[in-house]
Amino acid sequence: MSRSSRSPATAGEGADDAGALEKAAAQADPRWLSGLGGRGGIHARGTIARVDLPRILGQNARLNLETEFVANIKSAEKRAKQSVKRRAHNMAARSRLRTSIKKVLNAIGAGQKDEAAAALKAAQPVIDTHGHQGHHHRNKAARHKRELNAKIKAIAAK
Repeated sequence: MSRSSRSPATAGEGADDAGALEKAAAQADPRWLSGLGGRGGIHARGTIARVDLPRILGQNARLNLETEFVANIKSAEKRAKQSVKRRAHNMAARSRLRTSIKKVLNAIGAGQKDEAAAALKAAQPVIDTHGHQGHHHRNKAARHKRELNAKIKAIAAK
């Protein structure tokens, strides 16, 4: 099997040159930033920093952020790179939170009490983590859990 016919996930396994991975990724998703070459991490070229999110957040992420730096001082450039990476992390964390809440709400909407309770049990650590890490206030985390739990109890009462 030639390298060009493989998917991006399998192209990285045992691929000797980064060009094959880059071509496979570019064919799979046009938003994939072509200059990364599968090496991952943050790439600074001139005044542009590029973040390869699959390297940072896992292979399922396909979002690339570019930031043009205005800073002339090295420490300011470093902070700009760090803020790009932190934003990517926060976006993924926020998405994880919203997805876990939506799973509970979808099960509640379908009237499936057991699935909703299981989804809430899986969502509670995610909601708590966001409250502790400061993504949102701990009272908001408690409110999310309380409201979801009340909706599940309302299904059971019917």
